[in-house]
Amino acid sequence: MYTPDTLRAARALLNWTREELARRSGLSPQLVQKIEDGKSKRPAHETVKKIIGAFLSAGVEFIEPGEPLPPGGAGVRLKEAPPDMKGGE
Repeated sequence: MYTPDTLRAARALLNWTREELARRSGLSPQLVQKIEDGKSKRPAHETVKKIIGAFLSAGVEFIEPGEPLPPGGAGVRLKEAPPDMKGGE
């Protein structure tokens, strides 16, 4: 389950602005803000799919509640640094 908190955490993990996430997902910055702020209670499935796709392509992994690592619930982490974020490559 993707919540406004996990979406904001994923964006922060990548050090992306809302505008950057909007650009990479093909959405408007206003819609991204509305979703992250929890003002869009049920965003369209395709909209969420675009946001998640942008994060997955950048190497973000979403941790569902009940997964063994890390303990304590849902969250986000990087699988490994994406090529455009690795230093010196």
